[in-house]
Amino acid sequence: MLSFVVSSRRSKVYPLVFGSQKIPVYCHMGNFGCDSGGWTLAMKINGAKRTFHYNSHFCSDRNVYHLGGGRTGFNLQETKLPTYWNTPFSKICLGIKIGHQLRFIVINRHANSLYSLIADGKYRATALGRNTWKTLIGSQASLQPNCNKEGFNAVGDNHRHSKARIGITANQASGLSCALLHFPPTAFLKVKKKLKNGRLYTESACGCSRRSKVYPLVFGSQKISVYCHMGNFGCGGGGWTLAMKINGVKRTFHYNSHFWSDRNAYHLGGGRTGFDLQETKLPTYWNTPFSKICLGLRIGNQLRFIVISKRANSLYLLIADGKYRATSLGRNTWKWLIGSHASLQYNCNKEGFNAVGTSLSLSKARIGIISNQENNCGSCDFRIGIGTGGQPDDSKTCGIEATSSPDNGNKHIKAMGYILVQ
Repeated sequence: MLSFVVSSRRSKVYPLVFGSQKIPVYCHMGNFGCDSGGWTLAMKINGAKRTFHYNSHFCSDRNVYHLGGGRTGFNLQETKLPTYWNTPFSKICLGIKIGHQLRFIVINRHANSLYSLIADGKYRATALGRNTWKTLIGSQASLQPNCNKEGFNAVGDNHRHSKARIGITANQASGLSCALLHFPPTAFLKVKKKLKNGRLYTESACGCSRRSKVYPLVFGSQKISVYCHMGNFGCGGGGWTLAMKINGVKRTFHYNSHFWSDRNAYHLGGGRTGFDLQETKLPTYWNTPFSKICLGLRIGNQLRFIVISKRANSLYLLIADGKYRATSLGRNTWKWLIGSHASLQYNCNKEGFNAVGTSLSLSKARIGIISNQENNCGSCDFRIGIGTGGQPDDSKTCGIEATSSPDNGNKHIKAMGYILVQ
């Protein structure tokens, strides 16, 4: 079964007012598995019944079901309350009961209502990860290794196969229709209010597609064609969604460019092609949650990739505010991106997002590594990365700039960069 809750002193039935209607609802207080505070019940779903099947009208309408079930706790009584379409929130508490075992997970999500997230049938991704969903089931959890499409209205390519209004789908083969992490008999869903600004995430688009090609992705009311890369081209298997392509010869995506800190697209046509020289910035930069980033550099005919394991609701949230966020890939991984021409100074080695030394006029990178021949980060004149800038060559926006006694000689290479997420 599924449930949701509001702020009060203790767990009990409280009268909640919806317009002119007053409805008694059981409110859960304290930390029962979803953090402390008050939680407002929205639904309870019994997996043995078809009342709230994926195709049920109750998912897409504003009709209540069995209000009496809203006055009780984590039992077997199904219910759908007006909180489903009337209550804004910032967190969702999702619970599953199997026999006497009751487990919960929290989805951090802002919305004006559950109805606004689910009723239209559009896929909206979450980024909890396979293991979090499996903890809901406990020792009986079992999940196929591929696809891993999670969130709201999670459906694979074939609509006859497994799907979930809230959950995760997976597949045994890479890129085919998905099966579901099946939730046994009883689940509970709750929301935590209050929300100031609703926020909509787009589909993490390429997760269950069959092959590398252009797919239409929906961003709010806008449909945009994006080239989705499938299979292991250097970043591991699965589907990868393009976010940006940066040409190091041009200043479009210089470190100081407004494109890193705004939600404006650039040259959408470049998003319909593969690893070529066309620059682009797609709405996936600010709309797509992920757990991995694939970073690629092309130098001549050489194309190399590295993977950054990092969970975030978007690249925009990692980069736009200019705050430094560290990674720990290490010197050798960054040098591998360049290949035999790689050269790196020995000190500082500050890597990650918004990597800048003490001096803002010297080398810096939106994603990359900076280093120094002196034993500090005060005068960094080396960088490898994407979205770069600063002396000694402020014109280079992607690639490698290495001077002042690096470990493989001075290097000055402008590269083509690619950023994809999964």
